[in-house]
Amino acid sequence: MPLLANVAASTLAAELTTLESTLSTPKLIAARVLSVSTRSAMLAQLRQLRSAVGQVQAAAQHKVDTTRAALAGARAQAEAAARQSTQGAKDVARAAKDHQRAEAKKAEAKRKAEATRKAEAKRKAEAKKQAVAEAKRKAEAEAAAKRAAEAKKAQVPATPRSSTPAAPRTQQPTTPNVPANPGLTYTGCRAYGPNGIWLDAKGRRFSPIPC
Repeated sequence: MPLLANVAASTLAAELTTLESTLSTPKLIAARVLSVSTRSAMLAQLRQLRSAVGQVQAAAQHKVDTTRAALAGARAQAEAAARQSTQGAKDVARAAKDHQRAEAKKAEAKRKAEATRKAEAKRKAEAKKQAVAEAKRKAEAEAAAKRAAEAKKAQVPATPRSSTPAAPRTQQPTTPNVPANPGLTYTGCRAYGPNGIWLDAKGRRFSPIPC
């Protein structure tokens, strides 16, 4: 369309130039060949041609300006769309990276929590095991002490009862070779207690028991 408008403007301009050259011919002016009405008609036609040329040129320029504006707008829209697309791709990539980092942090936190839970469970199991072992040790120690006490109690003989009255401690034995207190010379196993039948060198009562 701009090309056709330029052609039409060029044609009108050529016709206008022809009329101007015709009207300005010295011979015609000097001879006054043209009548006044003819000259007026030609001048009117000249003005119309000038107006038409101006309108065509204005329309062509308007069309050019409109086309340029449309092209500039389309180019701007395309550039904006390209920038938006690029920014959108960047945003998508950034969101993907953020999601990946968040998932990595979540997995790390889960791994640490699992490790902490396992360590705590292991610590509790070890503490429970030690408590059971300690209770078992105490029970075994108490049972051993009880068995030892019962065995010791079973080994202590009862105090012999004599039908004859006991001789006073100051009484000397009839046999000179037997000491008054056999406990002074006894070297076997002893069971000390208030019911002992002999006295040792320190005056403590004990009874002889099998070793």
